[in-house]
Amino acid sequence: MRSFYVRTLIWFLVTVLVTSGGVLLVSGNRPPEMGGAGPPMFLLASTQLAKARAEYESGGKAALEKHLRSLEEDWGVHGVMTDGEGRDLVTGEDQSELMRRARRRPPMFRGLPMFQRGRPSFSAPSEDGKYWFIVRFPESVSERSSLLLPHEAWVIGSVALLCFLFARGVTSPVRKLRAAVQEFGQGNLTARADLKRGDEFGQLAEAFNQMAQRIANLLSSQRRLLADLSHEIRTPLTRLGLAVELARTGGDRPAALDRIQREADRLNQLVGALLQLTRAESDTAAVRHERMNLTALADAVVDSCHMEAEARGGSVRLTAPVEPVLLEADPELLRRALENVIRNAIRFSDRVEVAVASQGASRVVLVRDHGPGVPEHELANLFEAFYRVREDFQTADGFGLGLAIAKRSIDLHGGTIEARNAQPGLEVEIRLPDSPATTPA
Repeated sequence: MRSFYVRTLIWFLVTVLVTSGGVLLVSGNRPPEMGGAGPPMFLLASTQLAKARAEYESGGKAALEKHLRSLEEDWGVHGVMTDGEGRDLVTGEDQSELMRRARRRPPMFRGLPMFQRGRPSFSAPSEDGKYWFIVRFPESVSERSSLLLPHEAWVIGSVALLCFLFARGVTSPVRKLRAAVQEFGQGNLTARADLKRGDEFGQLAEAFNQMAQRIANLLSSQRRLLADLSHEIRTPLTRLGLAVELARTGGDRPAALDRIQREADRLNQLVGALLQLTRAESDTAAVRHERMNLTALADAVVDSCHMEAEARGGSVRLTAPVEPVLLEADPELLRRALENVIRNAIRFSDRVEVAVASQGASRVVLVRDHGPGVPEHELANLFEAFYRVREDFQTADGFGLGLAIAKRSIDLHGGTIEARNAQPGLEVEIRLPDSPATTPA
């Protein structure tokens, strides 16, 4: 039996039955002298004894016989009332043996039946010992019109229905979640668990939906990365092949060799950028934190980028407070991030401004250029690998990896990096926590 639903339903039914039986045995079998109400069948016999005695003492044998006949018609059981010696007051039959057996029984066992000629019987005496009443069931179930009384059938049916509904309520969200997982595993990346619940099942479905969304985004990013990478590599390889062919035909060999060198350098730069991105993605355990001066690091990066800016006819200027801006971070990762952001700004502007500041528990670096800026709908995509603004795709050098590397490096420090239009130009804000204790694991 592998179905969780069926097992849950059976377990609930068995639990209810065992609990009900246990309650009847434990509490119902306590006799009145021990603080209980008495066993159910003992109570039935006692109740019928009081009624039968009233009928007998008021109407004699005929009234008693009529009452016993109505008891058998209504309840499907046979009733017998005897005197104190065990003689049946209707038929005169001797029931003294059954009376002696009942008297010898301990009080705790009154709820258990006695058998007389194969028929289960329950007996109860009057308080003054003048009468006994015996409730005798049919010898076999087939002699009864029904195994259960109507009210008993209603109770059992209600319990079974409640167990069915409860088991279905427990297992239904599990089945829906399983269907979503199977559909997602078969390749449908849009499959989600549609459970609008506030309990643990709803939280589990929400966790699955978040995981599925992240996996879908990751696979989509990988496909886009492979497509962009194949495009980036194909172009220099094509040019490299043409240059080799020109060198072989004996044309302008020095120009062809220069072309080969440029394309080889471009491939080398692409491989280096990809290695940087891979390290930033995978070397989470290799991040080392040390107390460092962010102002000094920014000054060194600006100084190294200044020559490149001058070659393009531009400049890079740093603004920082006199006091050192200190934080705990990995100097190499931060240097890589700042250098990529500043070099990206130099490609689009002849004037780049870098500012370092301390704001409470955060350390902030602002890099602003005075270029054309970026369309608002493109800002959110700037930090994706191989992404470049469409109109700059053909003219801008680089591979669209610098800002992606910078973002991953900042993420490893628990910081944030955002881009916004400064009108004119683009401003990139890097915000870092002062201590690695505030960074996520």
